Amino acid sequence: MASQGTNEDLDEKKLFARVADGDEEAFNIIYHHFITLLGGAVFRIVKSERDMEEVLQEAFLRVWLNRDTIPGLTNPGGWIRRIVVNECYRLLKKKGLRERLHENLLSLAGENAISTHHTAQQVALNETRRIVQEAIAELSPRQYAIYKLSREQGKTTPEIARILGLTPDYVKKTLATALEKIRRKLKAAGKLLPSTLFFF
Repeated sequence: MASQGTNEDLDEKKLFARVADGDEEAFNIIYHHFITLLGGAVFRIVKSERDMEEVLQEAFLRVWLNRDTIPGLTNPGGWIRRIVVNECYRLLKKKGLRERLHENLLSLAGENAISTHHTAQQVALNETRRIVQEAIAELSPRQYAIYKLSREQGKTTPEIARILGLTPDYVKKTLATALEKIRRKLKAAGKLLPSTLFFF
């Protein structure tokens, strides 16, 4: 049993190292692991599925944009938890729900203290959002419709095909083209963002 735990820890370290190098596949694994791990706790705090999605989306956008700090971290998992806590704090503060802050956030963060956001990070986030929104606005009407149904409404490929009267294969190819256009727009601006985070 002890040996298995060591291997799992080693695998996680390797995944975080790959994320630090800009590996999207590793990021997606970390992303899905932590939203499964923390999603329920975040939902209990914000009391809304939409707000939960916003918190996790913002948190992992910050993780990706600050991935170059990962090699210097002794506990990357704790770092992610702190970022999620900060996003919960930001959302509740914005909504004026301060009474939920300390009891619920400290239970999520454990011993990790809540830190304030840095202005430079917020500027980077806003700039990335702006570029993605511009790219989405430049999609063709068909690409835009498929993108919205997939990324904003969470529809599956068969569901989108049924709604729009298209074949699943066409939907899949059109969505891939739309995501590639967004990726190219980001790359041209010197930004790199995994398609997992294209939900703006």
